[in-house]
Amino acid sequence: MVELWNQRWNAMSFGQYRFESGGRVDGLMKRYLLCYLAPFVAFIGMFIAIGIMAATGAMGTGKPSPDHVVGVLIVFGFVLGFYLVFGLIVMAYYAKFFRQMVDAMALGPLTFRFDASTKDWVKLLLGDVGLVLVTLGIGLIFLDYRHWKFFIDHLEGFGEIDMDAISQSTTAELKQGEGLLDAFDMGAL
Repeated sequence: MVELWNQRWNAMSFGQYRFESGGRVDGLMKRYLLCYLAPFVAFIGMFIAIGIMAATGAMGTGKPSPDHVVGVLIVFGFVLGFYLVFGLIVMAYYAKFFRQMVDAMALGPLTFRFDASTKDWVKLLLGDVGLVLVTLGIGLIFLDYRHWKFFIDHLEGFGEIDMDAISQSTTAELKQGEGLLDAFDMGAL
């Protein structure tokens, strides 16, 4: 992920300024390994829970019984808990990854800082879910705005740009066709 991030941003420019991304893996490995370790821990926990349920008779005898319902509820709770905890672990990794990568970027004389914590990402996600549920899906059209606002609220830029020195991009473009395919809306196909 780090290598791909650096490769893509280092290939971009804005006007005459090129982006420079020097993101590193340092500091990410603990959270990254947690993402891989969590399913194994959950798998072992599932076998322990099944063993306890079998020993206490919560799995039932094959006929529907109150013990069988308790066993199903325990399994359901375990699966739901796993997805919630795993989601938080992945979100914690992604928050750290995004902070670290943005902090290692520059655009000419500008440097950047991104300060969204895992808690901020969780609030964004819960807000998205709440917006969609409360509006019965109509709120989906506002999610892009919410995400853009979140990004802008947590991004800081440092440095100065000489506005007189900004020029149009000198990136070479193809000259044949001059946008003819776009004029006929061929991108829609």
